[in-house]
Amino acid sequence: MAQFLGVSPATRSAPQASHSYACSIVNLLQRDLDDLIRQKTEVRRRVRRLSRILREQSSLTQLRARGRALHAPKFRQISTKIGRPKARKSERLHFELTRACRIAFMDAGGIATPDQICSSIERRGSFSFIDLNEKPIDLVIRILKFMAETGEAKCAASDPHSPWTYKATVLG
Repeated sequence: MAQFLGVSPATRSAPQASHSYACSIVNLLQRDLDDLIRQKTEVRRRVRRLSRILREQSSLTQLRARGRALHAPKFRQISTKIGRPKARKSERLHFELTRACRIAFMDAGGIATPDQICSSIERRGSFSFIDLNEKPIDLVIRILKFMAETGEAKCAASDPHSPWTYKATVLG
């Protein structure tokens, strides 16, 4: 192996040969390490890019599926009346309030009334009802009905103000 690295044992003394041999090995290992670090950086960059693309696709797919499942004709009517930017804002608010309701459900142990959900949302600050035209309780009830249509929540009685049960869903 010493001849492979260009070190001739006959021409050098033992300490010089072993030092030169060790330096050659260190240099080879350092080059390999540098290559591996470059490859790791490239792999991480690709993984971040793919993760971002998957998150965007997943979010769009979920929003589209929920939009079709709930009030599809009404959504088309809204998007033509108020324009695309306001429709996007409406979708975003719907998504954020749905998320806030899920958090409130989990905070309450999976069973809560719309009033309890509103209180939890306001207490945690997970959604702001400021500048919205409807009462917070009405918005939460609408989201709960949407969640019931998608099988994510269930009302204990016919009265929407009665307790609701959250059914955790697994996306897959």
